[in-house]
Amino acid sequence: MSLIELADLQQRHGARTTLKGVSLNIERSEILAIIGPTGAGKTTLLRLIDQLDRPASGKVLFDG
Repeated sequence: MSLIELADLQQRHGARTTLKGVSLNIERSEILAIIGPTGAGKTTLLRLIDQLDRPASGKVLFDG
C-alpha cells in the first residue's frame, strides 16, 4: 500500500495549466526528489500533496 498516491492531478492558475496528468505512488521509507526548471510546477505539486491547494481535477490520497 502506498503512503501517498497521486492520480491524474491537474492544476490551473487562470488560463495557464501548471500540472497536467500527474500520477505517482510513493511507498513508505522511499526517498523521492522533484527536479525541474523554474515554472515546471514543483511548488504547485508540493502544495497539492500538502493539501494547501485543491487540484482542478484528480486526487491525492495519504495512507489510503
